[in-house]
Amino acid sequence: MSVKEQSQTSNYPKVRIRAAHPGAHGTMVEMARVRVEPAGFEFEAPLNETVMDAANAAGYFWPVGCNRNGECTNCAMEVFSGVGRLSGMGRFERANLIRQRGARSVEDPRIRLACQARVLGDVVVYKSGVRPDTI
Repeated sequence: MSVKEQSQTSNYPKVRIRAAHPGAHGTMVEMARVRVEPAGFEFEAPLNETVMDAANAAGYFWPVGCNRNGECTNCAMEVFSGVGRLSGMGRFERANLIRQRGARSVEDPRIRLACQARVLGDVVVYKSGVRPDTI
């Protein structure tokens, strides 16, 4: 099944990588699509960019209470689609989720920190409080 066919069989995109934006030195940067529910915001994210950094670069505020280093876990999101299209959870993210939210918080692979999870393909996430950054 082609990527186009996969996209047509589901409400959420499968793996659809875009190479459309020039990066440093004129090289093309591969882009993925991120959708944030419940607001329905969509933006492109360079591959290996954190969800939060991509949202901020696209002009969206993402709720956070620390220096974007995973310590507060306020940026935690639920991944609706594309768990496998985010980087794996590292030791620091796992340790801080356990410290702040308890051991059960790491049992569900859909719970991730937006400041730590890196985009590897199209994803749909749920996070309340994300809004256009008007300040």
